[in-house]
Amino acid sequence: MFSNAQIKTIESIVLDSQSGEPIPFVNVGFLNKSVGTVSDENGFFTMAYNQNRISENDTLQFSRIGYESTSYLIKSYLDIINNKEYITLNPYIDQLEEVLLFSGKRKKKTIGNFYDYKSEYSGYWKEKQALGGEIATKIRVKRKKSKLLNLTFKVLGSASDSILVRVNIYKEENKIPGKNILKKNIFHTITSKEGAEKIDLEPYNIVVSEDIIVSLELVKVYGKNIGFMIRGAGTGTSFIRYISQDIWKSYSIGMEYILETSYPLKK
Repeated sequence: MFSNAQIKTIESIVLDSQSGEPIPFVNVGFLNKSVGTVSDENGFFTMAYNQNRISENDTLQFSRIGYESTSYLIKSYLDIINNKEYITLNPYIDQLEEVLLFSGKRKKKTIGNFYDYKSEYSGYWKEKQALGGEIATKIRVKRKKSKLLNLTFKVLGSASDSILVRVNIYKEENKIPGKNILKKNIFHTITSKEGAEKIDLEPYNIVVSEDIIVSLELVKVYGKNIGFMIRGAGTGTSFIRYISQDIWKSYSIGMEYILETSYPLKK
């Protein structure tokens, strides 16, 4: 048990440094400390932590697709927040928006980790404190310039009214998820209690030529309960991050994430 004196709560609003507008669904947390959360639709977050576990030299990080990540030592953050009630992030400024043009015939191919009836593995979120937590799996890409068309996975159960997830796609670095290759956020609301769930990826023009790690991240829970579970596969590798900004843990069995792709017939 911890006394109230040991528990400290911090809260703030995250704003765009240029527009001054709130930034929704920002990942906030202490790096590798299993203490984190995600800001709400209005950029507001609140987070409690045990002061015996977090030292003045621990790093609090703010990150979101489309913005430069910002980090503070907790002492520096507390000094800043005492003077103003908000934190700002700088948007990435791209000189040109990349446009992908495809010529010639393309063929569709389904890739991913397919369900094995012998597998009893599953991934799940069971607490609202898991905001920013991710369930990821490695997917082998056999064809160069494969465009991702949609992602399908199997919901085994959900105790919430619905949940909002964010799709992340990472390069593999040092055998764990590394750089996120996405330039835009991909959000998807899951309302079903059971069955196949499909997310349309085609509008985002995601083209890959190497193996990738695909992740579902919990960003909002609608209702009082969570208890959300998805089906695993018989083969592959999965990665779990239990809360925002936490360390990745790997497992020698994949999640049943299926990608429909298209690739050029000619080089």
